[in-house]
Amino acid sequence: MRSAKRKTLKLNKDDFARARFRGIGAAMQAVLLACLLQPTAPAAESVVVRYPEGVSHGFLVLRTLDGKPIADGESTQVAQGDRVTNVV
Repeated sequence: MRSAKRKTLKLNKDDFARARFRGIGAAMQAVLLACLLQPTAPAAESVVVRYPEGVSHGFLVLRTLDGKPIADGESTQVAQGDRVTNVV
């Protein structure tokens, strides 16, 4: 019967560094791909305002039919000259 010889693999610090950077490179590629594939909002067009209110500031809550809140936000409106800007 033959005895099986074991091979030992010797790695140095450079091998560990290369393996670690290889993993980081894949993670960086995944993050970059995710950033590039994010949907962007289409540009909004101007809307004619009939009755400008002037300055307003409010806090909005979106609720289900049961009354459970599912989203909240803030709305600010500013009128300057013939333009009204609303940020939601």
